[in-house]
Amino acid sequence: MSMQKSLLGISIALLFSASAYAADDQGSGELHFKGEIVNAPCEIHPDDINQSIDLGMVTTKRINTDKHSTAKAVNIRLINCDLANSDNGSGDPISKVAVTFDSDARTTEGTLMLDNTSTGEATGVGVMILNKDQTPVTLGQPTSDINLLEASSSQTLNFFAWMQVIDASGTTPATPGAVTANATYVLDYK
Repeated sequence: MSMQKSLLGISIALLFSASAYAADDQGSGELHFKGEIVNAPCEIHPDDINQSIDLGMVTTKRINTDKHSTAKAVNIRLINCDLANSDNGSGDPISKVAVTFDSDARTTEGTLMLDNTSTGEATGVGVMILNKDQTPVTLGQPTSDINLLEASSSQTLNFFAWMQVIDASGTTPATPGAVTANATYVLDYK
């Protein structure tokens, strides 16, 4: 009888360990969390921290004739702003922000813009970031100050981008293929 109890005990233990093993073998994964605490009067909307901007498709004839594609909106939304209780360093509330766009991949000829980083794809073309009035942004330099609305808890910083022929003279035309460019941006509240 004691042998039967021992076998019964072992059988039950094996049953539980087998089902525990089976539960572990049904899939697993990892979660990686990322965040940042900033000393700023506004937060950047989560969807605008890392954006993908689709510049569309344009024919070589059109881009070589017009020298650029159609401008696409690039918005940076600021949320949970508390400008009234902020300090610009002089005791006054923050009322403006400048944005500096930059990249490690810049064109080396013609107008300074984001270089196409797609290997073996379109040549003679880059990506130009534009202010809201569609004047070019100078990479590595702050934009002109953008006024913020003190009473608003949300703000939208409006910019544009387009694909642009690097050689405006037309000596080196754009060729077909993918265009990819990357930029970073940094806000400077004032």
